[in-house]
Amino acid sequence: KGILNDVTQLFFAHIQKKTINLIEENSPLVETQETQSLAAKVLGIEFNSNPHGILCLTSDPVNPLMWERCSSRSLDGHQGFVVGFDTTHPFFNRQNTSEEMIGIPNPVYYPSYDELPCASDFFSDDNFSTMLIKNIFFTKDPHRSYEKEWRMIIPLPDKTMQFSGNIEEVPHSAIKEIYLGVKAESFQDTAKNFCNQHEIALFRMVQTCSGRLVPENILDR
Repeated sequence: KGILNDVTQLFFAHIQKKTINLIEENSPLVETQETQSLAAKVLGIEFNSNPHGILCLTSDPVNPLMWERCSSRSLDGHQGFVVGFDTTHPFFNRQNTSEEMIGIPNPVYYPSYDELPCASDFFSDDNFSTMLIKNIFFTKDPHRSYEKEWRMIIPLPDKTMQFSGNIEEVPHSAIKEIYLGVKAESFQDTAKNFCNQHEIALFRMVQTCSGRLVPENILDR
């Protein structure tokens, strides 16, 4: 017990020193993806004891860069599919806390370096919790702005769920449309059967000569 108390005191002394150093330097906390983890450790300790799940989405289903990098089983991409959700569905509206950024989809911010918050901003802002959540969960480096990302954060009842990668199933009624990749012919029949069964619109991506992607309708909802 004595050793545990000593370790705890050392830990909090270290955290306090880190915080003081950040305020004195007044440097941006979220300059890159890597420094987000530092901000989380120093200012977001409560998120370690209260685990959260994160759903990452995009608002642009026809973005060629996203299809190449996020929908690939090989180097040339375009082999997966995109699920379009109805964000008015109750699944996406579960705001049961006082924090306005928890429980509903919110856009990710891609600020320039000059727009990044500094340590002193956190401690002088009246709405500390919202600012903390925004800058840990909803801020990314501007070079990723092509992602047009939205995120939904929900509290988890069990910390073990945080690392399972399979937190919840999205109900079929929350799915509005599905977009097949240019090279996703192998499961087009499966997609047709699924969309027919659940009355979901189905599209296939067609690539123009300029590389632009255009959705071609296969099934209407």
